[in-house]
Amino acid sequence: MDITFDRKRLRLRQERAQFARANPEALQRHSGAVFDADAGLFAAQIFGKKVRVTWPEGEVSCPGGEFVAGDEFSALLLGYLMRGRCVARTGSFLTYAELWGQSGAAALRCQSAQRLAHGFAQTPENFARACTALGGMPLPMADYAFEIPFLEALRVQLLLWEGGDTFRPAAEILFSDNFPLAFEAEDAPLVCSVLLRALEQA
Repeated sequence: MDITFDRKRLRLRQERAQFARANPEALQRHSGAVFDADAGLFAAQIFGKKVRVTWPEGEVSCPGGEFVAGDEFSALLLGYLMRGRCVARTGSFLTYAELWGQSGAAALRCQSAQRLAHGFAQTPENFARACTALGGMPLPMADYAFEIPFLEALRVQLLLWEGGDTFRPAAEILFSDNFPLAFEAEDAPLVCSVLLRALEQA
């Protein structure tokens, strides 16, 4: 049995069950996603592309197929619609530790930042292409850096250093300062997983 896959499916089932019992108008007010009562659909954006969620079923789809909505993203989006708050960012981008505290920061670095560095440091042209495909804009930071629109008003910055003779390749993931109102600390690894999977598939 694939335990990881089973956990993803379980979380998605739980989120869908809660979503079906929620008031869609209330979800629209705090999440910023637009609800079409006649069609029974929420409309949001991921990586600058449209994504739709049926209510009350909680089925997630991406018109045009630019982005594949897997179980991880579906659960993340449903959780955001039910518990997240859509607020404007002030402009600051911060690390996980600065936003949610030191607990879990080291694990996130190992799981996500190192995965980003190992996956793209040797092929920075692929990193640039993938970031651009996700709506990213280049930044004058690190060796390569992009700011990517994640979900609604949320943004992430990806910083990549190629490394050399004296230091290893490295990467950093920064979050816009409105993330803590949208996601709890335990959701941050899932945010990174969805983002990195999209980069690798772009």
